Amino acid sequence: MVKPYALRNLLFAVSLGVFSASASACLNAYTFTASPLPVNGTYACGQTVTFCFTVTSWTQQNSNWFHGVSVALGPGWDASTLTPGTPPPACSPPGTWDWYNSVTGTAGTNIGPQGPGFFFNTGPPGVPGNNYGDNCSGSNLNWQFCWTVTAGCNGGADLSVTVDTFGDSETGGWSSQGCHNDPIPVSAPAVVENCPVAGIGNSIDLCSSQAPVNLLTQLLGNPSPGGVWTGPGGTVVSAALDPATAIGGNYTYTVTSIQPPCSDAATLNVTINQQPVAGVDSSITVCSNGAPFLLVNALGGNPGPGGTWTTSGGVSVPATFNPATGSSGTYGYHLTAPAPCAWVNAFTTITVNPAPSAGNNGVINVCATGSAVPLFSGLGGSATGGGSWTDADGNPVGAAFNPSGQPLGAQVFTYTVIGLPPCGTVSSTVTVNVINQPNAGTGATITLCSTDAAVDLFPLLGTSAQPGGIWTAPGGGSATNIFTPGTSAPGNYAYTVAGTAPCISSVVLVHVTVNTAPNAGTNAVLNYCASSTTPVALFTLLSGANAGGTWTAPNNTSSNGTFNPLLSETGVFTYTVPGTAPCASASATVTVNAVPQPSAGTNASLQVCNSSASVNLFSSLGSSAQSGGTWTGPGGVASNGVYTPGISPVGNYTYSISATAPCLAATAVITVSAFIPPDAGTDGSLLLCSSDATTNLYPALVGSSAGGTWTTPGGGSSNGSINPASAASGSYSYTLPANGPCPADVAQVQVAITPAPHAGTNATHSLCSSNNASYSLFTALGGSPDAGGSWTTGGIAHGPNYIPGTDVPGVFTYTVQGGAPCGTATATVTMSVVQAADAGTGGTAQICAGSSAFNPGTWLTGNPQPGGVWTGPAGNTLTTVYPATALSGSYTYTVQGTAPCPADQAVMLVTVNQLPNAGNDASVSLCMDANMLQMLGALGGTPNLNGTWNGPSTLVGGMFMPGTDTPGVYTYTVPGSGACAGIESVASVTVAVDPIPVPLVSFGPVHGCVPFSLQGHVVSPVGLVAASWNFGDGYTGNGYPNASHVYTAGGTYSVHGTVTDAAGCVGTFSFPGLVFTSQGPVADFQLSAPSVGVEQPEVQVFHLEDPDVQYSWSLDGHTLTGSGNFTLTVDPAVIGYHLVCLTATDSLDCPSELCRNLLVDDNLGVYVPNAFSPDGDGNNEVFLPVIIGYAPETYELDIFDRWGTTVFSSKDGHEAWNGAKNNNGAVLPQAVYVWRVTARDQFTTEQREWFGTVTLVK
Repeated sequence: MVKPYALRNLLFAVSLGVFSASASACLNAYTFTASPLPVNGTYACGQTVTFCFTVTSWTQQNSNWFHGVSVALGPGWDASTLTPGTPPPACSPPGTWDWYNSVTGTAGTNIGPQGPGFFFNTGPPGVPGNNYGDNCSGSNLNWQFCWTVTAGCNGGADLSVTVDTFGDSETGGWSSQGCHNDPIPVSAPAVVENCPVAGIGNSIDLCSSQAPVNLLTQLLGNPSPGGVWTGPGGTVVSAALDPATAIGGNYTYTVTSIQPPCSDAATLNVTINQQPVAGVDSSITVCSNGAPFLLVNALGGNPGPGGTWTTSGGVSVPATFNPATGSSGTYGYHLTAPAPCAWVNAFTTITVNPAPSAGNNGVINVCATGSAVPLFSGLGGSATGGGSWTDADGNPVGAAFNPSGQPLGAQVFTYTVIGLPPCGTVSSTVTVNVINQPNAGTGATITLCSTDAAVDLFPLLGTSAQPGGIWTAPGGGSATNIFTPGTSAPGNYAYTVAGTAPCISSVVLVHVTVNTAPNAGTNAVLNYCASSTTPVALFTLLSGANAGGTWTAPNNTSSNGTFNPLLSETGVFTYTVPGTAPCASASATVTVNAVPQPSAGTNASLQVCNSSASVNLFSSLGSSAQSGGTWTGPGGVASNGVYTPGISPVGNYTYSISATAPCLAATAVITVSAFIPPDAGTDGSLLLCSSDATTNLYPALVGSSAGGTWTTPGGGSSNGSINPASAASGSYSYTLPANGPCPADVAQVQVAITPAPHAGTNATHSLCSSNNASYSLFTALGGSPDAGGSWTTGGIAHGPNYIPGTDVPGVFTYTVQGGAPCGTATATVTMSVVQAADAGTGGTAQICAGSSAFNPGTWLTGNPQPGGVWTGPAGNTLTTVYPATALSGSYTYTVQGTAPCPADQAVMLVTVNQLPNAGNDASVSLCMDANMLQMLGALGGTPNLNGTWNGPSTLVGGMFMPGTDTPGVYTYTVPGSGACAGIESVASVTVAVDPIPVPLVSFGPVHGCVPFSLQGHVVSPVGLVAASWNFGDGYTGNGYPNASHVYTAGGTYSVHGTVTDAAGCVGTFSFPGLVFTSQGPVADFQLSAPSVGVEQPEVQVFHLEDPDVQYSWSLDGHTLTGSGNFTLTVDPAVIGYHLVCLTATDSLDCPSELCRNLLVDDNLGVYVPNAFSPDGDGNNEVFLPVIIGYAPETYELDIFDRWGTTVFSSKDGHEAWNGAKNNNGAVLPQAVYVWRVTARDQFTTEQREWFGTVTLVK
């Protein structure tokens, strides 16, 4: 069906004779309203609008009855929100109007599926397409159809609404075609308003060293341009934020528009981190005895605080360098920085030269028949090796003094060590006293068990021991060479062979240790009750056993010696006490047996009612109870275990089962109590009137006991008294509660309540003269009158309705008869009539905002009464309409009526057509890769949304796409509508498009050793303002036209970045795999041993070579010839550590070095005089062994007399014995004394012990 006529007003009314349609149209007049009306042609996103379409005139062409109304929504509406209102009643019942999503007529003239909308159904529910329409026609109809719908959020989308009407030949079952060319009402143009958006808030981190940042680009979403930025203090700031001068905080972007009046804001949280400075690299040389200093003071520049120090290997070190303990090397100072600031480093190379030490002046006493003595051993302190020796005349001499052939007396030798700068030279002296010396063998140790046989000690001294010596027991007593365990005392046994002065006697010690044999105790047996949970310590069952042994469980697994009945298994547990070699272990056993525990069940309570059957008490003991036990009743009387209510006494019934030791007999108790059942009495009944007084229900029962509760017929609680005026008829229950196990008892009182009659309350009522309808007198009565009563007036019977124009105003009486036992009730209504008000007839009108002012009274038709009030759409009163400021909507003329007549109103539905507005001219500049531009947003002012664009390119949806559309001038034209038709508004936007810069970037060298510095340069195009760089190793930077970066790790890196021109357009560059840096090849080798002897200072070097790598070797900094696997000889073989280094260099000349320490170790040895004479003559006054190649902290000297008593002990290698006990008091008697020296090699873990004798000569 084609219906070409379209009404373009949202608020429109057509009356018969005004609308022009063909003679076959059925719809002749209607109103179509919207609330609220659109503002400036727009609805807000999410705004809900109510539409009402009212058919006021319908012609039944070819008997087409009115059958349906369909609703079509523009794309801007959210169709899911459409909610139909209440449909109108049928104009000609039967039949109903209702909402259907789709209806298809069954007549041959049907026009196919229609809907959604309202349709009329006269037949079966849900099938209006098979039925006829609402059978009414004429011009005084009032079919009103309303619905609500919500606007979507697609800015600029069409929000039109179209309505179509149908006769029952189109969508129903009537086959006589009609209703051609019916009008199709359409709402006035409206779209979803466009508001600017500020985007989505974000958080960013900046560094104080980076270039200014455009804040707008940091917001998420698509923020609209043209807004205002405010900083943390609330002041307006530029969108270009310079981190070097700006402060951190919240920066707020606010964008507003005048039409529609919108405002939006987004907050950008900015954190500005300061770029740290680590200082300038440096190198220094210090002496190992120098004072500690702060490493940061060794750097150049002005390094910032708070950094950390590491070695070149990445090991953390303190900030203070102590030359005495620190190592030479490169130390890095590292300052971390929060992103996006870069971490910074600075390095200082420290060379620590060892301070030389010549030790302290010392004295060496040697026996003329002794062997050579190293002079170095005479120095005190910790002398540095590698020095030179000279005699008293300054002549160079060897490092060892050989007393053979030397004159007796003292000789002075000087030791000199030259230090490396900045360390100096030092020297010390050693005075050698040459003094003019049988063999007791070698000291020994032996360990015996207390049960061993006697042992001969002499063979322990070795084959060199001379017989005939004297044995001394521990404590100084005499002894023999036979030691009997358990009889002889353990300890040191001294064997002395006397010598001739000045040579000392020879004494050696045999240290005897006796270990006690172990005792595991005697075997035992443990019997326990199976119900026991208490663990038992098995050790307590063993007699005389030593502690500290181990237990083995019956399954041959280890045990902790505790038997846990819950976890352990029974059987034989074995206890073993280990013996200390050479003693053997001892063992004993504990056998564990379990005895079962009986169970009588569990205690319980039993409640019985006196009316119950007999109860078997055994069933109350629980499932664990064992049968075969005996019962005892209250008072200890024997029982058969059965309780009979009313016969058996109440109380405790005990069940008992005997047990085998160590288990105990088991008992359980059942406590029995008895209860009497309750009696609620015999049922009763009551008959009451609703006007009766409150009535007590309890007397209606017979034989009842007090103390029960009442329940209403509905199940509610009651106090036993009812008020007939409010109580319900029915059965009222009286309940006595259960007594223990005896159930509750219930009796009933059946109550019947007859309602008292009610005629309502007296009333007066006035009718308006315009009301010709019959009025029901019953509705005027107050209160809640009963229906079915009779009416009289003046004592004469009257119908229930008052008929205006027929009945005379006056008093009308209403009488209601009551049922037994209730009486009669009456009430009166006094009636009167009042004249109605008239405001005339309203309609519809359109005006242009540019029209002249006028009196709204000219709109009305009919006979309006003067003195009324005009009210505009905003609720304001007015006497004159000014189109320039007038609002579209309902203009209402109100004439107040006298009660009960209502005020009368006439409503004019007015559409004010606004003058078209295309906005203000504007210019924009875009980058070629920018997002599409909404041209409407580029215009100044508040342009209407219904204009059209013209320009060099056709704009799709009003959007300009850079790179696709042609730049130039685009014109926006908005036509006037309605009463403003024929008026146009024009504005233009000049669009310029800037090209994307294509950068040309050059670089310096791109291959090298770390740290490697890369230099980049942006060559072209000219006019760039900034460049950002990503160096591929996690670091970025900003620099234009030049940028530099230092790579600190080896690898291949890609470099890419962006450039920005003066127009803000951004270009990119990328160089995959541009940079290659090397940390040097792997330098690795192994030594066959970590140390060599001074007599043969050779070691094997093992190294696997790479043909693409160059290698060089050095020893203590001196070039060393060698390749692959070779033999290294240390020459000169100076005692101490020597540094063996391998340097590997790759094709980029990048080196790496590995150094290993090689120790040249002196043989651990001791040189001991055999006599000394502490007589005060200045010669040979003290006794002091000389040890070479030892660790001073491990030295110990002990001296014993012939009885094995310690007379002197020292842990200082330079402390001599002056002959007195512990160097205090008088010199001891002349005799042969035994000495023992223990020490460890200064570089290895070798531990040695020497024994000998020295003769004290007076």
